[in-house]
Amino acid sequence: MEKSLNWRGAIIAISLVLAIVFLTPTLSKKPVPWWPTWIPNEKSHLGLDLRGGMHLILEVQLDKAVEGS
Repeated sequence: MEKSLNWRGAIIAISLVLAIVFLTPTLSKKPVPWWPTWIPNEKSHLGLDLRGGMHLILEVQLDKAVEGS
């Protein structure tokens, strides 16, 4: 039981460290010069839904809906 808790703790700790490492370019204003090439160097780009750039209005065409049933 204690071994499985140790493994879980280690996996959680490694995941947190990797998440922080991969999010560092997004959190810093300037690119880090010593950054390895295998780690992403760009900031995260938000999609339209997270930037608030999309607005949809959906309507039902009643005649076609009644016709299909």
